[in-house]
Amino acid sequence: MTDLPDFHGSQTDHLHLILEAGGIGVWELDVRTGSAWRNLRHDQIFGYDVLLSEWSYETFLNHVVPEDRDAVDALYGSALAQRKTWSFECRIVGADGERRWISATGRPVRDESGEVVRLIGHVIDITHAKRNEEHLRTVLNELNHRVRNMLAVIQALAQRSFPDGIDVAEGREAFIGRIHALAQAHSVMTDEAWSGAKMADLVAGALAPYGGDGRSCDFSGPPMWLSSKVAVNLAMTLNELTTNALKHGALSVPEGRVGIHWSPHPDKQDVCELLWTESGGPPVVEPTRQGFGRQGFGMTLIGMLLPSTGGVAEVAFAPGGLRCRLEIQGCRPVAKGSGLP
Repeated sequence: MTDLPDFHGSQTDHLHLILEAGGIGVWELDVRTGSAWRNLRHDQIFGYDVLLSEWSYETFLNHVVPEDRDAVDALYGSALAQRKTWSFECRIVGADGERRWISATGRPVRDESGEVVRLIGHVIDITHAKRNEEHLRTVLNELNHRVRNMLAVIQALAQRSFPDGIDVAEGREAFIGRIHALAQAHSVMTDEAWSGAKMADLVAGALAPYGGDGRSCDFSGPPMWLSSKVAVNLAMTLNELTTNALKHGALSVPEGRVGIHWSPHPDKQDVCELLWTESGGPPVVEPTRQGFGRQGFGMTLIGMLLPSTGGVAEVAFAPGGLRCRLEIQGCRPVAKGSGLP
């Protein structure tokens, strides 16, 4: 068996290694004079490149942001009076002008009479952790907002998908299709961290379930980027057009075709024009009341979704097949080297 090495002679080296690897600043404060000893990392946390010749409690307190200063000072006084550990988190402004978060702890050292004469402790920079915490809080708030909006949308879809007098099976089919469109749009958005969506991905996702069985759905257009604000609305619009095509239009027969083409609007900035064109389907008959099919909610939904974000939706019941022109706000070409997905 090999004997374990004797580390006694290198304990100081190991301690320095631990402090350096952990980015830990250490300090010792004489509470009677207010002067303090520190290591280099301590002063670096406060924005100094080299170890200062002097440091005091007042020097430290002057680095604490005014909003946190009174609370930190009160904790210091309480720790001395009650002979307990001084532990806190606060914001500081470094000598380099950068704002940071620190976490510090000081343990009291008493003299023979029991009075606290020194505090020995450590300080670490927790700025990165605090920023991650704030980011997580922002994401959680955004998620809660999106969930509330989504539940409101689902509630509205449920109410309008089952009007009085409609066949339950037909209503259920329409409702499930709309929920699927929502889920598909959210899947595309999640892949892009909710920063937006690629037009091609959104269109492909909306048409994916209907591309087989002899049906033809062709789409084309330059790379375009949709803002998150309009992506879900466009996905829902495409779902309504596709549902109508399946029931009454080009996708209701094997020889029918649906063509989708998009391009930047020739006159409007950050606007995309999308054309939906059906051909080869049964003769087109314009509904006697506003709406696609018998439910009437499809046309109403299309008339609400994109216009609610400043867009346009125009439907024409042309003899050769239904046509729809959409103007989509918050949509721009993806230029090479732009950094967009």
